[in-house]
Amino acid sequence: MNNQNGNIAEGKFISEAISRGFSISKPVVGESQYDYILDNKKELIRVQVKSTHKHRKENDRYKINTNYGGGDKKLYTNGDIDIFAIYVADCDVWYFISIDDIQAKTINLYPHRESNGSYESYKDNWKVLR
Repeated sequence: MNNQNGNIAEGKFISEAISRGFSISKPVVGESQYDYILDNKKELIRVQVKSTHKHRKENDRYKINTNYGGGDKKLYTNGDIDIFAIYVADCDVWYFISIDDIQAKTINLYPHRESNGSYESYKDNWKVLR
């Protein structure tokens, strides 16, 4: 995600999480793979925020890269993060997907229409953070 879109998504995540009663922390130093630590008063959850605003018209989907790194892309593991918070800007929709449920470097989302896509049950599901 580019810096501007990423900053917007992160700002929206912080604002929405705080309004729902969560505490949020951000690592200040180090090389952590997560963007935030969310405290739900029971546990600390490592969150990686992703965003997209590009609707792929040729196959009517939004594509998200769930990897990191330069030329040699790597998959996140449950040693890196606990959950993805994915913001689809065009639709103002969030997806909260556990790292254990992602097995590919890219995933497809369909927030703009009815779909049986693999990740549609995660749409706006803030409950997974409780």
